[in-house]
Amino acid sequence: MIDTLPARQRGTQRPALDKSQSQRPQALEPLESRLCLSAAAANVYAQGSTVDGHSLGEWAQAWSKYVYETPAPTNPLHDATGALAAANQPKGVFFLAGSDSTAKVDRTVTVKPGTKLFIPVLTNIWITLPTDEPITIGQIREFLDQQMDTTTGAFLTIDGKAVSDVASHREVDPNPSGFTTNLPADNIFGVPAGSYPKSATDGIFVMAQPLTPGQHTIHFGGTIPAAGNFTLDVTYHVNVVPPGKADPPAPPAFSTKPIKSDGKDDKACWDD
Repeated sequence: MIDTLPARQRGTQRPALDKSQSQRPQALEPLESRLCLSAAAANVYAQGSTVDGHSLGEWAQAWSKYVYETPAPTNPLHDATGALAAANQPKGVFFLAGSDSTAKVDRTVTVKPGTKLFIPVLTNIWITLPTDEPITIGQIREFLDQQMDTTTGAFLTIDGKAVSDVASHREVDPNPSGFTTNLPADNIFGVPAGSYPKSATDGIFVMAQPLTPGQHTIHFGGTIPAAGNFTLDVTYHVNVVPPGKADPPAPPAFSTKPIKSDGKDDKACWDD
């Protein structure tokens, strides 16, 4: 098995699972596109929303494939500056990334106006290997659920505005049997290349509405005691630059204009 949080220390042994425990629901019912609006918080989609025709659980799955199917030399978890961030991004949404180091990370990226931002505050993934003992997808989800339930101090700020109760933005991949992870030869886990079915992901994922043109700061992280008290602290400096513009203008106020799904499917990793 591969059981990892962004920047999780590899080799940690998973505890025994109590098969008598009830299993976590394996899917989230799609909800219509909506924003979680708070006077004290930046505008983000509510947990369980549907964005551009896909549930946030599907976006979480697509993000997991985007990260873990990328070779180690160009993997977004290894990106120290943001220089690698533009590669393999889906249409209309920009995937931010965590880290596989406990050191603080500071990245700078450029996005087009109208681009939504998918933010992995704290996440976990299970990839089943051929050498693993028999395990059901229900047991896998129960284990991931137990891991993520230990999260403390999760936070997300956009231009200094905190997203309230960010830990409630839990998303899981919606596939009853999990999904397939296609690991490249030079993957970050150091296992043989191949297609690994029965993968699952669980984490705190937030979709933010597009930022106004200019310079913005996104800061996120937290601690997961079940992963050796691993702490994540990532900062993104996001430049929203219209096509043809070389330099972003001075930082404006954060947009509070609601957005709606256009119902069109974006090109991302929806296959299993």
